[in-house]
Amino acid sequence: MKPTNTAIWLGISATVLAAAAPPSTAPATAQKASSAFRTTCPAARPPAKPALMRPQRFAVPSAAAAAAPAAVSPPATPLANSFGDVVATTASSYAAVGTVGFLFKFPGQLIGRNPLGVATAAALGTANRWGRISAGFAGGRAAGQVVRKADDAFCAVAGAVLGGAAAASSVAEMPGQIAVFVGFTVCLEVLSPKLPAEVKPQRDVPTDAKERARQGYARRHAGDSTRLRALGS
Repeated sequence: MKPTNTAIWLGISATVLAAAAPPSTAPATAQKASSAFRTTCPAARPPAKPALMRPQRFAVPSAAAAAAPAAVSPPATPLANSFGDVVATTASSYAAVGTVGFLFKFPGQLIGRNPLGVATAAALGTANRWGRISAGFAGGRAAGQVVRKADDAFCAVAGAVLGGAAAASSVAEMPGQIAVFVGFTVCLEVLSPKLPAEVKPQRDVPTDAKERARQGYARRHAGDSTRLRALGS
């Protein structure tokens, strides 16, 4: 007979023997027959208990991980320290933004089929206005940095005052332009998020303690090359 048929017959035999046996021996006979049935038929075996998982310890960070550089904030813009820095900042700002203004205005004038002289004059006017405003902002801020030895709200307001004065086309327009520029600058200074101060890297206490222990071991066994090689491995 096949193993399955044998298991079925063993089960039937166990039932018959348990019924025919005396009451005192019936439980023992049934238990033996049940054990033989489970041994012959693997499907009748009780499921095995899952093995207990050993708790894993937290890995101690290595020295290489501790030596990884911390996040570094972007470098700050260098401050103006002298009158020469103020002049250089003003001139470079006028040239850069003025060039952008010229390139912005000149193609549009040509597309509008204006004469070359008219297109050039209009582009130069835009370049001059944009360059003056940018130079006023940059030069005023640089001058404030020379006075304050820092780049703070005072420097921003100083740049806004000179930028507003440069944006005015006449002396009568200066107060209104300055008020508008200063108002916008103050709003931007108040609403803009402040850059966080440079964060010092936090010390890794377990790694520091391990490193101190290694150094102490190396000092105690400075003359023992075998132990030093084992320490380095």
